[in-house]
Amino acid sequence: PMLDEERQEKAREYARTNRRLFFVGLGLAVAFLLVLLLADLSRELRALLDAPRAAQVALYGLVLGAAYLVLIAPNKETVYSEYMPDALHPIGSRSPANQLPEHLRGVTNLCLVSLRPVLEEASRKQRVYALTDTHWNQQGAFVAYGTTMRVVEGWFPGVAPHTEADFDVVRRDDRGGDLAGLLAMSDRLIEPSAPAFLPRFASLARQIPGHGGDDQEWRTESPDLPSAVVFHDSFGNALIPFLKEHFRRIWFHNVAEAFDEALMEDVRPEVVMTILAERNLRVLCTPSSAPGSRTSDR
Repeated sequence: PMLDEERQEKAREYARTNRRLFFVGLGLAVAFLLVLLLADLSRELRALLDAPRAAQVALYGLVLGAAYLVLIAPNKETVYSEYMPDALHPIGSRSPANQLPEHLRGVTNLCLVSLRPVLEEASRKQRVYALTDTHWNQQGAFVAYGTTMRVVEGWFPGVAPHTEADFDVVRRDDRGGDLAGLLAMSDRLIEPSAPAFLPRFASLARQIPGHGGDDQEWRTESPDLPSAVVFHDSFGNALIPFLKEHFRRIWFHNVAEAFDEALMEDVRPEVVMTILAERNLRVLCTPSSAPGSRTSDR
């Protein structure tokens, strides 16, 4: 019988991918060992980097030819430190969030972006975090979206981010957030003048049903747009309505779940993102198989 050329080519591609995985994995292991032994890192950051969940994502992104973007959402008290009680002071100035950009500079396919500067600047003009919640409001999420898409646009010039002029921004009182919930008063402590971004354009994205858990898949089917996988904690939820318009196919996966190799191989993303709150930074560098690696910040 004649050999099936298509199956033979798939077998050759599989073998090439396996070889690349082996050598890239070996290189990453050596690089992490050198960082741990030679870099001037704090004990806490050493402990974080010793658990390479980030390496899993970067490795798969590199093999699949994807660009990897990591976005750190600052804690509310980081942006609004002036409202913290005088008796509470930060323990040192070199937190893991401050050290990571310095020590990950130059990693081939990884772009690490701290959203603190843009959010601090925006907070001088308008409220970017909810009063009754630890998370950013839609205004803050839109600031984060703009920064994110400027990076993506640099990789894929055909991507056109929206501006605030593309939305009607309405402000209305809303139910209290997670801080109000801690007091069991979400129905009484109202979030005042919460911003809501209502698009003036017709959405091309449609949600694909049938996914379990918190996963969401959206498609525009536009061949000129890239595909993406987004690993995120609860801060990423507010970005979904903005990001879904700019990708041919985009899959949102909760970062608290185990790293999903099958998802990466199915989507074969051109862009991989991790959107993570400063307080959840440990999740980025925790092995998915480790006990307690799930975060409560869903």
